[in-house]
Amino acid sequence: MTGIEIARLLIKNKLQLKRSFVVIGFCGEEDMRFGTGYFGSKAMLGQITLENLHQYKDKDDVSVYEAMQEYGLVPENILKCIIS
Repeated sequence: MTGIEIARLLIKNKLQLKRSFVVIGFCGEEDMRFGTGYFGSKAMLGQITLENLHQYKDKDDVSVYEAMQEYGLVPENILKCIIS
């Protein structure tokens, strides 16, 4: 919410930044289903691999990889979210 409020204030006050201001919303940061925690942050830092997507499983033995597919996502795209 803080990021959204800052974006609102930048627009309201017509402030120009030297760099882009981006607000990112992560899901799975306090993940209870797969027990990983900080999943989105780790993915952006390159700390999640395709192997991890198969490794982390929920109580019903469903992997993150399978859950992503069921949700309509392409698990291999996880490698595209790494920032430098």
